[in-house]
Amino acid sequence: MDLTGYKLVFEDDFNGDALDTSVWQYRADGARRMGFNSGEQVRTAGGKLIMRSEYKTGRFGEGWYSGMISLRKAYLRGYFEVRCICSRCIPGGFWSAFWLQAGHPYEAEYSRGGKGGAEIDIFETFCGDDGKPMLQTNLHCAGMKNTAHPDGFDSLALSSECVADACDKMHVYGCEWTEDEYRIYRDGVMYARTSFGDGVSEVAQEVILSLELPDTTSLDRKNVSEFAIDYIRIYQK
Repeated sequence: MDLTGYKLVFEDDFNGDALDTSVWQYRADGARRMGFNSGEQVRTAGGKLIMRSEYKTGRFGEGWYSGMISLRKAYLRGYFEVRCICSRCIPGGFWSAFWLQAGHPYEAEYSRGGKGGAEIDIFETFCGDDGKPMLQTNLHCAGMKNTAHPDGFDSLALSSECVADACDKMHVYGCEWTEDEYRIYRDGVMYARTSFGDGVSEVAQEVILSLELPDTTSLDRKNVSEFAIDYIRIYQK
């Protein structure tokens, strides 16, 4: 990744004793899919941000718990990257995600085919049928002109690739969002790019880290997963 012309505008290496809630917020606390998001599932330890999924009795009652955070400040364009180890690859389990979301990417009148905002899933780590981690990049928007459902929701599965050691080793995942396209990187190498939609997003978007709850699960209640983030950095021109 060539950062010529960019400058670092935000960095968090999570070396503090707790998450800095002056710049981060706990997102979507409460019921979500088959369980709950809760700030109590997010901590810092050993210079890393840790999100933990587990079955327990927490502040919303008994059930599966996980975590999600987002930056309080939204960003328009730039290069966004994290260095992390994804949560364990378990079929039907939780998955790690790094994504950007506009305020109304699923409503045609606001999204306008993506120019008014989109959801950019820089990576989501699912478990493949062979038990190995599959890293996917997906984009979502609404109101595209040249589509069978112009008032509805459109998605692009941009990339799906096995990264066998994603749950055991630190990798750097990034997205360069320019005026013309989205470029997706792993360990500094671009492996996917797109201008999906009727135009690249022209609005500031939330920057989100999450350990996602599945809709349903047959996991043993003793199962625990953790998503470990070493740092996040944002660069802009």
